[in-house]
Amino acid sequence: MKLNIVLTEWYTSTSWRKLEIDTDNYPELKGMSKADAQQYIQDKYDAGDLSEVVENLGDKRDWALEDHLRDADIVREKITNEGEDIDFE
Repeated sequence: MKLNIVLTEWYTSTSWRKLEIDTDNYPELKGMSKADAQQYIQDKYDAGDLSEVVENLGDKRDWALEDHLRDADIVREKITNEGEDIDFE
């Protein structure tokens, strides 16, 4: 007799990335208060438009804030909700 055994493993992986920016390099943020800049970034993130906030360095190296954030170093990672289950087909 042959049995097909399936092992399912799951977990939640959470990572934190940290990025410091100079708002003067972002035309959309330049001149805003800290609270206004934070709210603007949060609103863009919630709308899925964070890639529209572009750093302007004037030398064709312009990167979207989303690119900078996703490229930032991970400062903490945590794995939770680990589990596994066995089943048969």
